[in-house]
Amino acid sequence: FRGSEDDVLDRFLGAAEQTNAGVILRICADAPLFDIETADAVVRELLEKNVDAVFMDGDTPHVLAGFEAITHAALKRIAAITLDDQFAREHVGVFLGIHPRYYPDKNKDFTRALLTPHPTFRATRVPVSIDTQEDYDHVKRVYDRFYKEGDVIALEEVLLSLGENEALGHI
Repeated sequence: FRGSEDDVLDRFLGAAEQTNAGVILRICADAPLFDIETADAVVRELLEKNVDAVFMDGDTPHVLAGFEAITHAALKRIAAITLDDQFAREHVGVFLGIHPRYYPDKNKDFTRALLTPHPTFRATRVPVSIDTQEDYDHVKRVYDRFYKEGDVIALEEVLLSLGENEALGHI
């Protein structure tokens, strides 16, 4: 699916409508190291609690960055109330969950849940997102070391193999 270059929310909606998705799992491309089992748990939490969105608990330092689950219905409601708000349409997570205080009147009717990360992922010294060339080089070293043809890199395996005291930056 290819949608608007300038409107992230419109892209989400277009992709959801084209695929008839009831739930959208947003995964940021700049955070390629994530845990598939935790992503599944985020979606399960959304379905079991019957909420509009589920985010990772930001109050607990963790290495799980760049994904959340949100319902298609919630995206439609967000689109209807943010027509002229470019920031909200670019940063859908900010609108709905990460910083709800930015939109106290508009998002009070949305329900959300937080998922606490598994202890394995509670770390702060492990860079997993790509914002700079140095970040890219670091993640590439991780991929070079841990990727197996046709498989997905298990973030838990990466963290456990390096040990608690070794920073990934030393790969």
